Parts: sequence; structure tokens; C-alpha cells
Amino acid sequence: MITYKRTAQMAIVGAVAVILVASVSVLTPTGGPVSAQADDAINALKQQGQAFAAVSAKASPAVVFVQVEREVERSIRDSRGREIPLDKLGPQGEFFRRFLPDESEAPQRQRGQGSGFFISADGYLITNNHVVGGADKVSVFTNDGDEYEAEVIGADPQSDIALIKVDGTGFPYLEMGDSNRLQVGEWVLAIGSPFGQTNSVTAGIVSAKGRTGMRILGQQGYENFIQTDAAINPGNSGGPLIDLDGQVVGVNTAIISRSGGYNGIGLAVPVDMASFVMEQLKDGGSVTRGYLGVMIERLDPDMAEGQGLKRGANGVFVQKVMPETPAAEAGLQSQDIIVKLNGDEVLDSGDFRNKISMVRPGKKVSLVVLRNARPQEFDVRVGKLPDDPTQLARAGSRREEEPSALKEIGISIQNLDEDIAAQLGFEGERGVLVSRVTPGGPAFLKGIRQGNLIQEVNDTPVANDQEFLQAIDEIPASKRVIVLHVFDGELARYVALPRPKR
Repeated sequence: MITYKRTAQMAIVGAVAVILVASVSVLTPTGGPVSAQADDAINALKQQGQAFAAVSAKASPAVVFVQVEREVERSIRDSRGREIPLDKLGPQGEFFRRFLPDESEAPQRQRGQGSGFFISADGYLITNNHVVGGADKVSVFTNDGDEYEAEVIGADPQSDIALIKVDGTGFPYLEMGDSNRLQVGEWVLAIGSPFGQTNSVTAGIVSAKGRTGMRILGQQGYENFIQTDAAINPGNSGGPLIDLDGQVVGVNTAIISRSGGYNGIGLAVPVDMASFVMEQLKDGGSVTRGYLGVMIERLDPDMAEGQGLKRGANGVFVQKVMPETPAAEAGLQSQDIIVKLNGDEVLDSGDFRNKISMVRPGKKVSLVVLRNARPQEFDVRVGKLPDDPTQLARAGSRREEEPSALKEIGISIQNLDEDIAAQLGFEGERGVLVSRVTPGGPAFLKGIRQGNLIQEVNDTPVANDQEFLQAIDEIPASKRVIVLHVFDGELARYVALPRPKR
């Protein structure tokens, strides 16, 4: 089974092979010409090694070891091996607490580690969100052994980038490169602290660019990974991927591995995305992204042919245009095919989504769209991505008057469409989405929260708001409670509430 680990990989196999061949050539008793060729090959490898050493010596002082501590609630593992905090289990949590040892020590302290690097002389550093997110204490250890306590300025789970800072001046720092100019096959070095082994350097090449759709960062993540075979392992997370000029081209983030360790495929957030996030975190502690309001997918060959285009044509297919969004106001329609963004060819949905996300809200973008195989151009003023994913489909599902049953329960609901299901991790699920919870109301007191999915009312499955209200209306007057089956993306449970009055 292939697993994804936040952090991954290998190095100079080709160089080793050349050395072996060169050694055989040197030992072959054929005289001068072969021996001279071997000497040239060995000298070339020595020069390459000296280049790696020079880049490493230049960059390593700016790379740090990051150690974190966080307080975690006591938990149990579910059937899938996931950690479920006891406070999410409701009354069942109290049952499990009786059988867990060391109850007096709850909650527990959890320790972790990773890497990071200075980006300025005044103490700002970049690392991964999954390294420092939720940490109570962050310690940074520099290359010369000094220890500093760091402050988390901001963290962005959607890109897995975090910005931290230590007090002081005169720190060695790395320059940001240009990941757009990075080429597949180009040499890169990964520097960090794999398994806590500080100041480790590995070399490899850029194996691929623009890796998207891997779901490593979750349903709402923005993925555009650089793939490399430079050896990356757990603990390398947050360290720099640098080119031979010593400039940062990526932030080492994850590995694809069957074993959990190095398996030849490492992933790094490209520096252009990391810089976009870092600058906003530095300015305000959070990230604002651009938003069009379209549900898109890759244009596969069959879809292209069905739309009257050549098989293999590039572009993204618009599945749906959300109402009251920038795309709708500009006139985009479902079944449009977006082929150009600001004059550049659109290759896939992941790349298009990433580029729109990095457009400042309020700025216009130019789109070339094929509608019925004919090109049309649209200028769209980019909006701001809602902070709450449930807002993405709220327009069009609003009610003029909230039904009294919902008011008594203390919730608002909306239908679950494919876009929201993808945003919240409810793909393949059926139910109605809780879009608002009245503080202090019956639902709130029973632990129902915004973004929960209600799938059943008194054992009756519900797939939309009408079915939900009908199921409540059909409950016999003799019953004083309704029982809702609620799913939060991790745990499903039953919640009993007073039956609304007729």
C-alpha cells in the first residue's frame, strides 16, 4: 500500500555507476588512452562533488532544526487507525476514559521535530504548517548550536507553509529563487534534519513539476509540488530544496512511500507559492486567495471529443458555475472549456486553480473560453475565497424564511452538492449540511457544529433539505424527541433533540 508522509528520497546513483565504470577502466591493462579517459571522468566527478560541497557550505548555516511541543487530548484509535480525541465522542468518551491508564496525566504532551530556514537577517524563518501547527512551544536550533524560542507568526494548512520568528539580528539567510524557471532534470539539494540528524545534505534531480491532485494537503489544499529524487525523510519537512546557485526553489514537505521512509519520490512546495503565502502571513497572519466560483475538472480526451475538439486538447471543463459569484456575473456557463488565462495556455485544473488562488481579489483576469467549440473572451474580476467553505454554495440555497422547525432546533441547513462535498471531504456521502448553528440552542448544546452532515432523521435517510423537513414533519406527535445521525468527517454519531412543535 502506498502511503503519503509529510516529508521523502535519493541521490547520485548515476554518479556511482560512472565511478564503478571508471574504476574498471583504470584497472584494465590497456595503456594510456583508456587511463586518460578514466582520469577525465574522475576529475569531472570531483568537480561535481566540489560544486555540491560549495553550495552546501553556503546554504547550511541558514538551515535550522525545529523542535515542537503541543498539548493533545487523550484519544483512541478507530477501525481505520485514526486518532479520535475523547472529547469528540460525547458520552462515549467518558466510558473509554475509565479504561485508559494514567488518567491523571491527561491531556498529554506531544513532541515533534522538523526543519526550517531563515529568509531574513532579522529572524524570520519558513517551515511547514504540519511541523509547527497547533504547537504550544517551538524551539529553533541553529547550525552553530544556539537555541531560540520561536513565535508562530502564521500558518496556512492549505499550502502547508508556516512563518515563524526568533528574536535577534544578523542571522544567515537564504535567497529565494524562481521555481517557474526550474527545469526537469536540474540538480537540486535537500537540506534538513531527517530523523533528527541535523545538517544533512542530499542531492538529486528535479523529477517532475506541477504535481497536483494528490490530496496530501486534504480536500481544500493547494498542491503544485516539485517532485525530486533527492533523499528526503521524516524530519526533512520544512527544510529548503535549493538549486546549484544556493537559492531556494522549494520547501520540502512530503514523501510518497510504501515504508514510511525514503522511496525515491519527494515533494516540495515551489518557492513561488511559498513566497505568496509567506508575504501574507508576515503582513497579517493569514492568507487571502482569489476565487471565481466555478467547479472544474480536467478536460480528458473523451470529453474533448464530445465537445467537438481534438482528442488531447488542453483546457479545463466547467462542470458548474456557482450563482452570485464572479464567474456567474461575468457570464461563464457550465460546459464552457477554459483554454487560456491571461494569454497563457491552461493545461490542467490543478494548475488553473492554483493560479487563480494567487490573484489578488478585485483584480481582473482574462479568460478565453470555448463555448460550442467557438472561442469567446471574458474579463472576470476575481473575488475573495470565502473563509468558510460552506459559503461556497450558500448562494442559491438561501431561504426567504427559515422554517420554524429549524429555528427551534437552532440550525440552518443547505443541500450538499459536489463542490461542497469536495471542499469538506464528504465525497460519496448523502445528507444535508449544517450551515449555521445558533449559539446556546438545542443543537449547539448537543455538539452539532457548522459543517456537520445530517444523514438521517429517526432512521430515515435524508438527501436534501426537503426530505429533512418532511422527515421531521412526519414524526408522530407522540414522540417527544428526534434522533439525528450526524457525521463530522471523522466520526458518525446519533444526537437526540426535542421534537419541534407543529
